[in-house]
Amino acid sequence: RRFWTDYDNNYSAYSTGEIIFIKNIIKKFKEYYGDEIKEHIAIISPYRAQIDRIEEEIPDIECGTVHAFQGQERSVVIFATTKYWRGRSNGFGYLLEGEVSRNLLNVAVSRAREKLIIVGSRELFDRVEIYRRLYEHTMRTGYVAPEHLSGYDFTTRCDGCDRDMGEFRYNDRYCRECFILHHLRTFLNEMPREYNAVDTHLLRSSDEVRIDDWFHHNGIQHEVERRVPVSNRLMYCDWYLPQGNVYVEYWGLTNEEWYREARRVKERLYRQAHLDLRSIEPEDMANLDEILRYKFRDILERRHTEDHG
Repeated sequence: RRFWTDYDNNYSAYSTGEIIFIKNIIKKFKEYYGDEIKEHIAIISPYRAQIDRIEEEIPDIECGTVHAFQGQERSVVIFATTKYWRGRSNGFGYLLEGEVSRNLLNVAVSRAREKLIIVGSRELFDRVEIYRRLYEHTMRTGYVAPEHLSGYDFTTRCDGCDRDMGEFRYNDRYCRECFILHHLRTFLNEMPREYNAVDTHLLRSSDEVRIDDWFHHNGIQHEVERRVPVSNRLMYCDWYLPQGNVYVEYWGLTNEEWYREARRVKERLYRQAHLDLRSIEPEDMANLDEILRYKFRDILERRHTEDHG
């Protein structure tokens, strides 16, 4: 399987999806052997952050880090590898590959009297030698479960749009689109609105101030960072113009790939909702008045008609 991996403040890995999957394993054991089986099961992981969360979610099962569990045994040991994505160094880290990981895996395997269950990604078993060898051995002498196992899978609903993520899951909280929107919003929230426009609006950049001032000087009513009504998603525009029911976006970070992807997501959502989006590009700033007069000529004409009507 592949679940999303997060990190706490100490950069210790944890995976909510993996914990839910392990809870389903425990549930199956209890259904088959009875509730007393819990005394014969232990859960271990190389990561302290994962163990802390397992202790909260599955309090009736013994669990601990691989280090802490040395010298103990259980009939059934579940080894939660926790890390499902390679890091910036293109590896899984020293706890899952290298000499330290070899010792940890040896301890994990030797803690089980009867059954060892390892929950991990196919990529880990393909790319890391010690896990690849263990995988090949298990294929010959044990059992390798398919990625989607009936009775053990679970449905995860997106925190953003509340749909069943299914194949669209990006992490354990958001579908891909909502994760991108969440990332964009988090990024913007870290950019304080400290630039003052003429009409007292607070903006995030000097370019935004120039655009806001243009709306003000041309008598176009405008709201800053209004929520956009798109399919229950938390999305905001840069400006909303009530006179034409127009949404305005200034795409100021086009050199960043993640931002370009966020733009594609937002533009698609605008289209799906049949909303009028007007885009302003960084290159427009060199000749702002002429370009905005063209982009918003219908609103300017409507305002002129109303003023002289």
